[in-house]
Amino acid sequence: MSENSSCGDFQESIQKLKDLREELCTKQKIWKDAYKERTFVVGELQDLYTRLKEDGSAPSWCLEKAESILTELAALPNDQDEG
Repeated sequence: MSENSSCGDFQESIQKLKDLREELCTKQKIWKDAYKERTFVVGELQDLYTRLKEDGSAPSWCLEKAESILTELAALPNDQDEG
């Protein structure tokens, strides 16, 4: 009986490992998709910030808001024309 019990425990452990692997794969896909979306949003916001800065007639609050968001995300573009 202990051999059957050991076999059952082993099969149960294998199933738990398979379930855990499936869960990790799902989470990895979610993180990969989220990172892809973040990259897109940051790129678009950097483009917006650059255009606002070059415009000269853009409202200062708009430029400041974009700068604040990009700074928080550690994604503020380098100013090539300054320095």
